[in-house]
Amino acid sequence: METGTVEPMVEIFLEEVSAIVSELEDHIEEGKEKEAFGREQVDEIFRNIHTIKADAAMMLYENIARPARELEKVLYYYRDETNGVTDFEGFLELIEKCLAFVQGELHKLIQGQKPDGDSAELTNDILSYVAEIKGTPKEPFEQEEPEETFFYISSEEEPKEDPKKEEYLPEPYPTGGKEAAREPDKPEEKGAKRPKHILVPVEEMDLLDNINIRLLKYTNLLPPEAQVILRELDSWLWRIHSTDFTLMAAKLDMTVKTMLANVKKDVEFHVLGTELTIEKTKMEKISNAMIHLVRNAVDHGIEMPEERREAGKPLKGHVSVISRSCATVPASVSVSLTTEKGWICLRS
Repeated sequence: METGTVEPMVEIFLEEVSAIVSELEDHIEEGKEKEAFGREQVDEIFRNIHTIKADAAMMLYENIARPARELEKVLYYYRDETNGVTDFEGFLELIEKCLAFVQGELHKLIQGQKPDGDSAELTNDILSYVAEIKGTPKEPFEQEEPEETFFYISSEEEPKEDPKKEEYLPEPYPTGGKEAAREPDKPEEKGAKRPKHILVPVEEMDLLDNINIRLLKYTNLLPPEAQVILRELDSWLWRIHSTDFTLMAAKLDMTVKTMLANVKKDVEFHVLGTELTIEKTKMEKISNAMIHLVRNAVDHGIEMPEERREAGKPLKGHVSVISRSCATVPASVSVSLTTEKGWICLRS
């Protein structure tokens, strides 16, 4: 992958993990203000780190997944054994070091580069910290093979340029007379590539949304050409705030495979409707519920092989997740989860 190019799955990874990094920063700042990390904050940080680990493992970014996997052990201890962080300074230093590493790797991805940072030292630091707080011998650091699960494999194929695509360059406009007209930006040097992604604060996007809403009020007063441009802007903003179910489907598939490795059941799992788009804020609200429901479906909706055999059922059970638009409520989405014992519907 050359500088400046970002594949769709990498784009999804960037969006989700960047949002999680922002949440982690908030938790760290809150901890600094209180000079403590309580049980509730540890729970939130654990969820953030767990998601980073799962997403990085799916993308085969093992240098990000491995330290996150070890950091989970620290958070398990502070969550289950001490009901909160007992070593504030040490934990703060460690979590900030982990956060800085992830941010550095994300920056490489934004630039179209590979996240190839060496996390061996960071992982060693985490292992040493785990041994220190538990009072146990330090585990030896070994490079591990990625866990057997669902992975995304890059095609490494360069996207083709659309010959019909034309660059829109606004004409100079006067701000105080002819001599004060704005000069158009100079074209970039031949061969130079700009990063495909930049990180924009949520506040700036909110401001852009408000401007768009105000402009839409005047749509009918504008000439046809301007109306087309305004509708294109509105459509573009909708796409920015939306996502599909591709990454969610990968997470659910990974959840099922991980469970089946432990419960020894034979389950056929399907996710349909991954192309359906939904607002990212709504996806965030239902994603944890979807994972929880799928885990319960595999755990309680499908019997063990010997029970199925005795009941005269096929040894293989079936679980499906189907995403669809709601006909009764415009601009909403329902997610149906079906097993052999019934179905459940989520609506957002």
